[in-house]
Parts: sequence; C-alpha cells; structure tokens
Amino acid sequence: MSAQALHDDLRGYLRVSARVVSTVGDIIHVDEPFTVRVTGTNTAYVADVVRPQIVFNLAKVHVAGTQFAEVVGGDRWFDLPDKELHAGEASSVDVQMKAIFAFPVLPYPVTEPIATILIWADLDQGRFFEIWNRTTYSRDIQPN
Repeated sequence: MSAQALHDDLRGYLRVSARVVSTVGDIIHVDEPFTVRVTGTNTAYVADVVRPQIVFNLAKVHVAGTQFAEVVGGDRWFDLPDKELHAGEASSVDVQMKAIFAFPVLPYPVTEPIATILIWADLDQGRFFEIWNRTTYSRDIQPN
C-alpha cells in the first residue's frame, strides 16, 4: 500500500458533520443569530489482532462563513472538547453564527450554504503502530 493510499484510508475515518441547534424562531432570518453544532467523528473499526488501533488526537475544526452567514468573531479554528477520539466516538462544539443574506422568496424551496467546515486531527501513531498478537498455550494436565 502506498503512503498516499494509507493516508486516504485513514482520512476516511475522520468525519465532520454539522446541524443547526438553536435559532431565534422556527426560521432563520437575515441579521438573526443561530448556533451550529459541529461534530467530529472517528468511524474506524474496533482494533483487534489483525487491524491497528486508529485514534485521532487533538481534533479541531475550522469553520468559515459563506455569503449567506458569518461566524460570530470571524472564521476560525475551534478545538473539539475531547482530546482523543477512539473508534466510534464523536465530539462536538457549538459555533455561533449570524445570517447575513438570503435568496429572494422563490416558488420552490431553496437552502443556503451557511458554513464551510474542515476537520483536522493528529493520528496517534504510537497506537497505530503497536504490534501485538496472541496465542493459546496448551499442556496436558493429569488428574491426581
């Protein structure tokens, strides 16, 4: 496996998602604040004898606004609160945003892109490169 293929494989386990969790009303209007919860997830398998442990350390997300919404305080990095993301774990951070523009009312539903999000983390190389195996040792045991 090439270094690039390994990198691509590992990168596929580090996911980012987002959803709006707080608004002033049911609908977000221009000039109103809202909160986006950004979640980083480690979707790797659980390690075993033949598969290495994949742990991401010090994950953080970069949240950038769009022409429709801005990050309060400007585009920037946010640390996820959990310092380690083990297989199947997720960690979230809430980001305050403000709506700045909307499409005019159209006869069909439209959603505006509100953020561009990048996730970054260190691969815990020590855990990934731990090598282990197991055996069962047997010996005849005689009754008394």
